[in-house]
Amino acid sequence: MYTSNAQSACLTRFIDPKIVDCQHSFCLKCLQELVNKQDPKTDCITCPVCREETSIPDKGPSTLLNCFLLSSLIDDVTNPDGPGGDIRPNPFVSICEGCNEGLDAVSRCVDCEANLCKTCLEYHAQKKLNRHYRVVNAAGSSNEGSRNQKKTCSPKCRKHTDQELCFYCDTCDLLVCLKCVAFDHRAQNHKLSEIKDSIQSYRQAVVEALMKFDECRKQFQEVDDSIKHSQHRLQLMVDRALRDIVAKEEEEVNKIIKASRLLQ
Repeated sequence: MYTSNAQSACLTRFIDPKIVDCQHSFCLKCLQELVNKQDPKTDCITCPVCREETSIPDKGPSTLLNCFLLSSLIDDVTNPDGPGGDIRPNPFVSICEGCNEGLDAVSRCVDCEANLCKTCLEYHAQKKLNRHYRVVNAAGSSNEGSRNQKKTCSPKCRKHTDQELCFYCDTCDLLVCLKCVAFDHRAQNHKLSEIKDSIQSYRQAVVEALMKFDECRKQFQEVDDSIKHSQHRLQLMVDRALRDIVAKEEEEVNKIIKASRLLQ
């Protein structure tokens, strides 16, 4: 739950996390409650962590960018064994989450956990890394149908359609099957690893990158605090110098007035 004084967000697991301009993430519900409790004339959201402001979109906080990384990590925690064979899209969300146009979603990517409109679906399919992602239509039926729920959902090799993808070639940046390994990726310069190992490696790299980012953020914060402290000291010195100037001015004026009276 989001507190009314906007000093901290809820401490529960993220639900529909959104990213604000300062790159902090909060539940959509928390952001919506914050907007509802503040002045209706206010057109910005103040981040509870760093106090940086984010403009409220015309259609509300729901159109802010989704944090797919957090959604994926939450899914790994809540469902460590993977999605299994019964893959169903969320029937309650029908708006595209890949853009801010508010278009109806025609498909859903199970791996990205995002509902996509027709335009976003075409862009999604063009990306090389998404070629093996599983996409279901908005009505809830998968590309191959949901008639046989016991059927494996492991992606198949496009070149050898009877083979499951089980390795990742880091050299070619490509998922490959056993036949691909035997015929096309057996040279020594091809670095192969199991898909689960590659996923774990990439996740570890993401975690390390986030840790480095957090460390850099702390360093920048320390530098920023030091600059603000120096600015404050400089302002004190300027104020003191101005007071000395005024005092000296009054002293000299008094001397001139006294000299003038003596001459008179």
